[in-house]
Amino acid sequence: MRPLAALLCLLAALLCLLAAGCTTSRPADAPAAGHGGMDHGAMDHAGMDHGTMDHAAMAGMSTDPSPDVRFMQDMIPHHAQALDMAALVAGRDASRAVTLVAERIRVSQTDEIRRMSRWLTARDKPVPDHHTGHLMAGMLTPEQMAALAAATGPDFDRLFLTGMIQHHRGALTMVDQILDAPGGAQASDVYQLVSDIEADQTTEISRMQTLLPQP
Repeated sequence: MRPLAALLCLLAALLCLLAAGCTTSRPADAPAAGHGGMDHGAMDHAGMDHGTMDHAAMAGMSTDPSPDVRFMQDMIPHHAQALDMAALVAGRDASRAVTLVAERIRVSQTDEIRRMSRWLTARDKPVPDHHTGHLMAGMLTPEQMAALAAATGPDFDRLFLTGMIQHHRGALTMVDQILDAPGGAQASDVYQLVSDIEADQTTEISRMQTLLPQP
């Protein structure tokens, strides 16, 4: 019986070894089960080149999934062009009415740029450069800006008013887009800013239309 017992023990040991060999082992550098093969520490930065992201935001093409962030990052350079247009008033023999319109725009949109910049900074989001090569809704083309810069007197007034009306209508399109976007402008501070922009631009469009020569 002893030889038989020894044989049985040997067979049992062999079966244990075979069972262990059939078990799949995880390499030391493999991700733990339950994470879908993605290490969360690496996931935070996977494919994220911050220099590239900043450039995309500055180009008015924010890739941020939040509609609020995209709105802020696109509206800052949009407002900046309006400030460039307002700055052209000096030295071009503009009418007093157009000069006053430009000053109101300068004050209101400078304040809104500051608000949007602070909002982005507080959330560690890139604040775009104020001047980009990407034209958002309603923004004047380089040719339109050059024509405005070259004009004086009544011609300047006409180009300024028609150009700024176009520009403001584009801003209202951007307002509609964020209000229609899922989850857009749900926070009270964002909704307040969007509402202020809408009110300012709507009022200014009406004021500028009254200053245009009637056909």
